[in-house]
Amino acid sequence: MGLIKISPSMMCADLTRLGEEIRILTKAGADRMHFDIMDGSFVSSIGLSYLEIKALRSLTSIPFEVHMMIVNPIKYVEVFIKAGGNIICVHPESCTNIYEVIQEIKEKGGKAGIALNPATPICAIENILTDLDVVLLMMVNPGRKTPGVKSADYIPAVLDKALCLRRIIQKKGINIDIEADGSVNEKSIVNMANAGVNTFVIGSAIFDERPIKRDKIWSLRNRAEKAFSKWDSTRI
Repeated sequence: MGLIKISPSMMCADLTRLGEEIRILTKAGADRMHFDIMDGSFVSSIGLSYLEIKALRSLTSIPFEVHMMIVNPIKYVEVFIKAGGNIICVHPESCTNIYEVIQEIKEKGGKAGIALNPATPICAIENILTDLDVVLLMMVNPGRKTPGVKSADYIPAVLDKALCLRRIIQKKGINIDIEADGSVNEKSIVNMANAGVNTFVIGSAIFDERPIKRDKIWSLRNRAEKAFSKWDSTRI
């Protein structure tokens, strides 16, 4: 199992000071930067684009995670990887052949992830788990993030999905990050880590307080590590 990873959600950052906030988060110990790409079609909201990723890429060596909530993502995989994306996460509902998209990500040099909506079952991806680097579990329905507005409570049933997925991963003996996205805070991160999640997309819990507190990431990671350390083979 991998170590705990913290991935600040750049959708919740101050968009007028993205460069400065990227530098602050890098110094604070963030493991990834999470970029929500929304097209207004697959989800109702409009999100960031490859332009922000390209502009920010030179400011940090931390991996950029691109969460593509868009229709027909295979058309844009190369664009986002060339812009500086390292990990590309796509939704199986957004395309007709998800395995083809995974192959495209790998061929273009990226790491591949699948994002599962709360109602999407694990069986939708179980036969391609060995081709994945990340499974991104949406803890809330996607596309509803609004800067400055606190997210809704996470859907508790997704914890059962995380638990089931961690058991499958352990049984198969593969190394995949299970990532949670939505309503991750100092309280919920403990429940999620206890269910086998080791990577966390975090928005308001980091960005609501200004200026950004550099010890916030440490505090969140510490809570998750204590909960995740309880996970062992006896819980399969």
